Amino acid sequence: TIGCTNEELACEHISFYLQLGRVDEARKLAQNLCCGKFPNSAKVRVLWASIEMKHFTRDLISPSKEKLLSIFELVKDGLTRLSISEAESLWVMVCYPYLSI
Repeated sequence: TIGCTNEELACEHISFYLQLGRVDEARKLAQNLCCGKFPNSAKVRVLWASIEMKHFTRDLISPSKEKLLSIFELVKDGLTRLSISEAESLWVMVCYPYLSI
């Protein structure tokens, strides 16, 4: 519905929502693009995962099992759709916060 012609414009559109502080709209747009027009886009998927990670870690309380499961499903789907070289950035982005433990 937004008419993005390529993944660069899709990422810019998502980033624009984030710059405006419209996080929920950015999350929904990223999800729709990953599930629709750009299911095999590593860039859009990494952007979506980063938004989700920030969203669920903003709560200082431990994240719920449902939130963790949603991130796991997002990453699992990305890892099955992307090549190993494309999936590397997704894997590193999700695992990086836990590497310092």
